[in-house]
Amino acid sequence: MRAASLDRRVRKEAELLAREAHAALALKRNLRGRAGDLAAAVGAVDAALDARDQQKLRQGLPVLESSRSSRRS
Repeated sequence: MRAASLDRRVRKEAELLAREAHAALALKRNLRGRAGDLAAAVGAVDAALDARDQQKLRQGLPVLESSRSSRRS
């Protein structure tokens, strides 16, 4: 029960981060040469979301989260 709840929260967070990353790539603002890294990371997370692969999804989240914080600064 708790594992399913955690999986839903992780999936929701991944969807949010992927949406933000797609928007950042579309606008290309403040990326400073990291567009390729971000595109690869969001591609991996998108593939994991489509495949419903929780392990790969959790592996891809830290990359998107770190790029999210660096885009804000």
